This record gives sequence, structure tokens and C-alpha cells, in this order.
Amino acid sequence: MKTIKNPFTILAGKCLALLLLGALLTPEFTYADDSATVQAMINAGTAFPAGKTYTVSISLLVNKNVNFNGDIINWAGTAGGCLKIQTAGVIVQNGTITGTWTPTGAYNNAGPSGIVIYADNVTVSKMTIQNVTAYGIVVSGARNNPIITYNKIVNCGYICFYYDSEAATTGGTFSFNTCDRSQIPPANVHELAVGIRAVSSGTTPLTTGWTVNNNTITMPLNPTDWTAECIEVRTVANCVISGNTFNQSSIGVSIARSSGVTVTNNKFSGAQLEAIEIEDSKNTATNNNIIAGGIGIGILLDGAVGSSNTTITGDNISGMAKDCIQSVAGTNTVKVINAKLSAGTNAKAFNLIGTTGVTVTGTTMTGNSSAGQMAVYLTNCAGGLTINGATISNFAKCLVYISNTTSGMVTNNVNVSGNVVTGVPTALSTYLTNGGSVGSAVTVTLK
Repeated sequence: MKTIKNPFTILAGKCLALLLLGALLTPEFTYADDSATVQAMINAGTAFPAGKTYTVSISLLVNKNVNFNGDIINWAGTAGGCLKIQTAGVIVQNGTITGTWTPTGAYNNAGPSGIVIYADNVTVSKMTIQNVTAYGIVVSGARNNPIITYNKIVNCGYICFYYDSEAATTGGTFSFNTCDRSQIPPANVHELAVGIRAVSSGTTPLTTGWTVNNNTITMPLNPTDWTAECIEVRTVANCVISGNTFNQSSIGVSIARSSGVTVTNNKFSGAQLEAIEIEDSKNTATNNNIIAGGIGIGILLDGAVGSSNTTITGDNISGMAKDCIQSVAGTNTVKVINAKLSAGTNAKAFNLIGTTGVTVTGTTMTGNSSAGQMAVYLTNCAGGLTINGATISNFAKCLVYISNTTSGMVTNNVNVSGNVVTGVPTALSTYLTNGGSVGSAVTVTLK
């Protein structure tokens, strides 16, 4: 779970008030640039001629559909959005907004942004937004069904796309976009590339029906700040994240306090902490994702409470330095089906902490014969683990290791049998202290 430092919903209101005050005190469009010309063309619905470049120093109010016809706007403003869309149903497309920020410069989340949306059912498509200090595209307040497609958002100092309704909303599409912050030094990236939230601090999912598909999102390799994720969805329901490519970053996809989120057919590489984080969420499904390469974990189930009813099907995790799948205390009811898990050096296929109700079927688990390596590690778990129909090979220490250091806790109802096991010398090893114990319903076999 990550926190955006200053929600734009507050900032946008302040910027709007300042801009309106300025309009009252200053004759409209008296700047020595193209602001008046471009605003007049927008107001009149005039077609933009191809091949033009304009310099704009104040926010342009968009109240009609605009096709920029490939034209470039050099955005010289110091705050607010270059385009402010305040009319429902407006379509903005086919243009370039270029700011003055450089990737090595300090970001300013209250500085100039590319496009700010203040209305429902707005479409932004085939726009290039680059070198802006704050946001590439930001949706202000409880707006329904923003459609953000086929855009290129590059070198944004703060966040490429941000949606924070703080209220119940429906719909939303973020698809076929390219978000690239990889040119920014790893120490200078302090927020995510894409954020979709209903509420920043609440726990109840409010915004529903988002589609996030076929995007390419790239962050710096091994950023200093762990908030430098590719995408986070928070307090959302019934969201589909599919067909995306997530490169580098701290976390590829973070799902926080949400319900009914499906993460499917995505490609992950270079994750520093974990490729997929499922935090305090319910009814999450990950399907057929390819997770390859990185110094972190493949899939992490975490949070203050823990996630429940998670299904992992057909995911292929390899090349990660740490565990393939890890869970923390409070996690319950996890199903893993037909996955392929290749554990890193001294890592585990499963590292389950305080977790109950895990069922694994038809899954391939491969180690690399590192000393001390085990396929499944249970730490202070009450039990409820079943693994069958799996193919397990090359774990040098044991198949299952149970560590129970909790007074009065009995690790029980563990059944790991009916699997094809090779290159694993020992079925079960235990470490028991402080009154922790293993029950009688524990069966672990090497065949």
C-alpha cells in the first residue's frame, strides 16, 4: 500500500480557483504567445491545420471535441493542466503536449500537468504527453467512465495517469497506452506510473468495472523508493488487468483492499520487490501471467489483515531471486492450479507465513539444488495445506519444512502426496520450539 503525497483532487480545486481569480484580474489571453489563438480554435470547433507548433502559457479550457491533427503544444505554464476538460463526453485526440521538465530535474506534484479531467465520459486518445513536472493525465474528483487509450505518456515527474475519486464511481478504461519513466534516475522516482483509486485510506471498494489492458508501463530498474510501482489499484471492484507489459519498477501490479480483480496474461520483468502484490484483497484471480527476472518475489499476498480467496492459475514464475509465491499472516484460502514455479537460489516455491487453506494441484516446482533449498516452507501456520498432482524437482534440503515457534499452535492437516518428486532427499523437516507442535494429520511423501 502506497500513499500519494498530495491528492490532486485538493490541488485541482486550488489551481482552478487561482486560474479563475487570474482571469478576473487580467484581460483574457493577453499573453505574448499562442494561448489566445489555440483557445479560440477550441471554442469555435475549428479544425486544427496539420504541422503546426504552438506555445501556450495558460490552461486551455476544452468544451468541445478537439482533434489536434498531429500538432504540438509547447506547454510553458507553471501550474494546472495544459488542457482542462470540463464538459462531459468530450473527445481529445491526435496531439502532443511537451513541457519543460527534464528527467534529472526535481519533480513538483503541484506543478504543470498535461491534461486534467473534470467531467464524466471523457475520452483522451492518441495524445503524446511528455516532460511535464507533475501528472501526465489526472482525473479530478468523482468522475465516471474516463476512457484513456492509445496515448504515449513519457517523462512525467510525478505520475503518468492518476484517478482518485474518493467516492463511488462506475467504469473506466486505460488501454493501449505507453507510460515510460525509465529515463528518470532511480533515486528520483517517488511515486507510481499509474494509480487507480476509489479512496486513499478507506477499506471498502467503491469504484467498479475498470479495464486496464494492453498497456506497456516501464519504470527505472531497482528504484530507491518502494512506492515506484508500475500500477496500483486500490479499493476497486471487478477490475480486469490483462495483456499488459510491466517493465522494472519496485512492484509490477499492486492490488490493495480490492475485490474481484483479475490479473491475466500480463508480462513482468525486472521487479525489485514483487511482480504482483495482493494486499488485504478478496476474490483475486491471477491467470497465465509470465513473471521473469527480478531481484524480488513473484507473487506476494500481504497486508495488515491478509487476503482471502485468491486463485493462481497457469502463472509462470522464473528468474526471480526470491520466492515464487509468498504469503503473510492472515492469508487464507489460496488455490494454485497448473502453475510453473522455478525458485531462485536458496529461495522457495512457496513461503507461507501464518497462512491457512492452501491447495496446490497440477503445478510444477523446480529448484536449482542450492544448499538449504526447500519446495515449501511453513512458518507458524495452523495448517490446511494440500499439494497433489504436482511435479517437484531439485530442492536440496527437503520437500516441506515446518517451523512452528508459537505456543499452543499445532500445524496440522498437511497432505503433500501423490506428486512426482525427483532430486529431493527428504520429505519433511521441522523446527519446533516455544510449545509449537505438529499434529497427527501430517503426510508428506516423496512420491
